[in-house]
Amino acid sequence: MSRNKDQQAKNISLINSFFLLTERFKTRTVDSAFSRFYTFFVRYGFDSQQFTRTLFEFIRLVKKYDVTPTLPVTASVVKRHPSLFQKVQAMGVELAVHGYKHVDYTLLKSDIVRIHFKNAAKIFQQYNINYFGYRFPYLRQSEEKIDLLEAAGFKWDSSKVISWDSLNPEIVGKKGWAAYQKILKTYQAADAGKYATLPCIRKNIVEIPVSVPDDDILIERLGLRDTKSIAKIWRRMLSSVHENGELLVLQVHPERFWWYKNALEKILRLSKSWGDVWIAPIGEIANWWMEREKFNFNIERISNTRYKITANCTDRATVLQKDKIIKRRVWEIESPRKPVIGLSPATAAEVVNFLKTEGFVYQITSNPHECNIFLGHKANSDKGWKERILKFIEKNKFPLIRFWRWPAGAKCSLAISGDIDYVDVWDYWERFRE
Repeated sequence: MSRNKDQQAKNISLINSFFLLTERFKTRTVDSAFSRFYTFFVRYGFDSQQFTRTLFEFIRLVKKYDVTPTLPVTASVVKRHPSLFQKVQAMGVELAVHGYKHVDYTLLKSDIVRIHFKNAAKIFQQYNINYFGYRFPYLRQSEEKIDLLEAAGFKWDSSKVISWDSLNPEIVGKKGWAAYQKILKTYQAADAGKYATLPCIRKNIVEIPVSVPDDDILIERLGLRDTKSIAKIWRRMLSSVHENGELLVLQVHPERFWWYKNALEKILRLSKSWGDVWIAPIGEIANWWMEREKFNFNIERISNTRYKITANCTDRATVLQKDKIIKRRVWEIESPRKPVIGLSPATAAEVVNFLKTEGFVYQITSNPHECNIFLGHKANSDKGWKERILKFIEKNKFPLIRFWRWPAGAKCSLAISGDIDYVDVWDYWERFRE
């Protein structure tokens, strides 16, 4: 009976791997497929020395700019190279789990996924490697599988994909652009032009979106090796995040370090020069989002047009009155009405949750003149409704109070992250075994 189960598991693994190889070849040109085969053996040797040297150079570069990267690692790879990842952790890198095996978990049943989560946790614990977060291999996830993460002890997930309009079709040509569209479809990527790129809390799991195009798409799939072009693409993404006060999780796989090194350094140098970008590992961003979730305001009316405000929050919170940062935690303001957003009793739940996530104070009321701004019932089946609400709020001339998205007055946030699927060529073949 046990042999039958083992054979069944091996068959599932082989089918899984074959399916993924087929799907990924659909998103590659013939040239990029041959290039991938060749460069795989260039980047990975028959032992860990080659990849280790590249990995350490990657870490040295980001540490030069006082940046802590987040590197999700496949647990079976940790098991084969425990001392390497113990050293990486000692260098101050945040590690996370990238599956027990590097397989597509959307193809596996939930009971098998639970076993994989458990086995991955055991390996990390066995070698005293800290983990709090998760990223699904190939960025292929589903709501059902994400729901299993909390029970397995994970605090955050960074698998949902957000795509940026930063890639010029002329650079990659018609075939490359068509391949890129297939890639986005495979990832089920959300459009950054239509959705805010921010964390969200779902069933006590903080979901941190990861951005594309990343190094895998640009260098591997599309064959773009021009450092200046890569830097321009990533700079457009960072500039948009900076303008809109959002989050960029820039994914850069360590094995391609020498291809994107100069582009990454330009991005790090630029973000540091602005002085208002909060650069943090994903785990710290997730912790902040959970911390921020507990903040609230007490609002006391002391006269017809005067209110006493008490912000119940930690010291690093950024408190805003309109667009002005308030340093005090207790203060008074002049306002013709209550400095909060009034919501109709019929307001959609999505609107209520969105305003809460954005740090605004809201009040359910039938009186549209009770608060400084009033939002009636909204049907939110259309795209872009969140951005329209924010623009409507921005146009309001009366004071509103809120907790800003990022700590210590930061305007936006940046995280540097890259998965480690393999350390040597044997790790690749290991994924076909159960």
